[in-house]
This record gives sequence, C-alpha cells and structure tokens, in this order.
Amino acid sequence: MWLSGIPYGDRKIHFRFVAIYFQLLLMIVLETSFFVSKISADNFLELTQLAPCTAIGILTALKTTAILQKRMKIYDLTECLGKLYQNILKDEKKISLVKKDLVLVNFLMKYYVVLNIVLISVYNFSSPCIMMYHYFTTNELIFKLPYAILVPFSTEAWLPWTIVYVHSIMCGFICIIFYTMIDGLYFVLTSHLCANFCVISDTIERLDSSTVNRLANIVKEHQYLLKLGEDLEDIFTAANLFNVLVGSLVICALGFNLTSTKIGDAAFLCKWFEMDEKSKKTILTIMIRAKKPQQLTAYKFSTISYASFTKIISTSWSYFTILRTVYTPPEVSHSD
Repeated sequence: MWLSGIPYGDRKIHFRFVAIYFQLLLMIVLETSFFVSKISADNFLELTQLAPCTAIGILTALKTTAILQKRMKIYDLTECLGKLYQNILKDEKKISLVKKDLVLVNFLMKYYVVLNIVLISVYNFSSPCIMMYHYFTTNELIFKLPYAILVPFSTEAWLPWTIVYVHSIMCGFICIIFYTMIDGLYFVLTSHLCANFCVISDTIERLDSSTVNRLANIVKEHQYLLKLGEDLEDIFTAANLFNVLVGSLVICALGFNLTSTKIGDAAFLCKWFEMDEKSKKTILTIMIRAKKPQQLTAYKFSTISYASFTKIISTSWSYFTILRTVYTPPEVSHSD
C-alpha cells in the first residue's frame, strides 16, 4: 500500500501514486496503439497473443481507478474490521474458531504476491536473455522488448532500446503491484468479514435458555456485519465487474489461440508428397483430426472462446431486459 502511494491509515493520495499511475496509463496507451495499428485479417491470430498483456494492464487501471474512488470507505471499513479483530483476540474460543482460515489466507496471500513478482520478473528479464542467446548462436544482435508497444522512434539502437526497456519493465512491476494490492485487499477484507460471520454463527448455535438474553446483542452485531458487508460490496462492485468482463476477454483470447492452432495447415504445407504411403496416411489423419479444434471449456459446460463470451453477454442482457419488463415492484402501502 505504501509503495503504491496510498498508505494505510492516510486518506490522502500521495504524489508517488500520481506519478506511477501516469506511467502505467502511458504504457497502456502505447500497447493499445500498437495493437490497433496492427489489426488486420492476416495477423489477427498473432494479435490475440498480445491481448492478455494489454487486457491485464487495462484491467489494473480500471480496478485501481474504481478502488481509488472508494478509498474513504475502505479506510472506515478497515478501521471497523480492525476493532472487531481486536475483540476476537480477547477470546481464546473465538481465536480457535477463525485462526485456521485466517492463517490460510495469510499463507495464500504471501505466495500469491511472491508468485506474481516471480512471474513478472521472469517475463520482464526474458528479453535480454533472448537477445544474448540469439547473439551467441547467430552472431546477430536483435533488440527485443518485453511488451509490444508503439513508440514514435526506432528502438534498434542501444540508447533508445535501454530507455524504452527500463520504462517497460518498470510499468510491468507497477501493474503487478497495483493488481496484487487490490486483490490482496479484497481477499483480506472478505476473509475478516467472513471470520466475524463465523464467530456470530457459532454464538447463535450455542444459544440456549440460559443465554437467550444475549440474543438482542447478537441481532445488533449481525446487522452491523451486514452493513459492513454492504460497504464491502459497494467498494468492490465495480472492480468485480471489470474482473468478469476483462478477465473473460483474457481467457477467451488464450482460448482462441488454443482452438485456432494451425496444425491442419502445417500438415498440408509439409513435404508430405516426398513421404511413403504410411506417412501420407498419418499426415491425412492429422489434418482430419485438426478439423476438430482443441478447445478450452468451463468444466465441459461452455467453450472458452470469443463466440461464447459474446453469447454469454448477449444472453445475459436479454434475460435482464426480460426481467425488467416482466417484473413489477410491489407497491408499498403506507398506513396512517
């Protein structure tokens, strides 16, 4: 949180956040410009390989903007959950009730952050490694960037390449910092709220005739937790929407690449005419099998593809409009 420029316990936005957020937006513009400039029927499949990187950047920017608008409510919610957590720590029985889940969340969060940092590091520093490997194997120097971006100058020289490369990897790390920060905040707040629901559920389960006098306080605590749940929903509702929409596009882009492998074309373009009859039959079998695409599915329920994505969105909107048309809210009568 401090590194992102939104320190915990501080309601203000620091200049550090504005500076690094601007760099992220600039990188997204450069990536999007490259993507748009290269769109054509000939290389559309290749562009889908670049879509996930661009989409993750856009998703991060959208989620960060949405969360930033709710920073005051986040501050208040964390303060409330912090006080509830302190109350849990005063009771050994409550601690034993929620300890396992909170320890698991803490464990998963640490490895989630570490995994993202490792992956982005490997991706960012792969370009120099590829350049070195290519140079030592072919004695030819190529200037390769980790991200496909459109810049108004050539990067086929050491100085411009170094400047663009440093800026690119810096933006990659910024993107991951924001991305993991928002997801981590969501995980932690949700887990703590669920822990309090677990505590109150256990309290209700243990009620008997001798403790029924606590019921009024339990109801108040329950209403308080429901209010915090509404605040949590309000904070992350936009971010969750962006996760579903943009995340679905990323998955569909990856799925599109898997379903659109050119195995059949490659088999046809090979020198099958120089092979023996058995090999020719094998090539023919490959081509026939390639007509049935290898697809990613959602637990065999639906194919992950652009067609499925657009169908889901279209169907959901149709159902929504039907419900809006059919459903009439009940009239509320006010008694004197």
